[in-house]
Amino acid sequence: MPDTISNYKLSSCSDDDFTSVVKLIAEMQLDNNDLNASQFIVAKSGKELIGFGRLRTYDTCQELCSLGVVQDYRYKGVGTQISQALKEKSSKPLYAVTIIPDYFKRLGFEQVRQYPKEIVAKVNYCTGSLPVPEAYVAMWLK
Repeated sequence: MPDTISNYKLSSCSDDDFTSVVKLIAEMQLDNNDLNASQFIVAKSGKELIGFGRLRTYDTCQELCSLGVVQDYRYKGVGTQISQALKEKSSKPLYAVTIIPDYFKRLGFEQVRQYPKEIVAKVNYCTGSLPVPEAYVAMWLK
């Protein structure tokens, strides 16, 4: 596989795509709370779903979350392109709760210690329901 992929397209998530997204979210152990197809942008190479990301809207902010790329397509810029598209689509202060803060720093996010109650709830959810060895951190798009 090449280091980058030039033949994929980003689009809104169709009903058929959403079925695949939900399955991949379960496999990747990502946030599966209150999923809705309209929240997602997907990346497809031909008809193959290769990545997805979600913009979740709360009262006072939005969250870039449930970002996933199929194993064979990782480290080729797909996740970055999805993230950029979600950033452009955001209309409120944008946060991410993550175990890979260095990735989000490259996208313009910075780690924060104070954040809206919705993001506090997300950190608590992740810590309690999606246990991993790494610490979850909240980040805000500068």
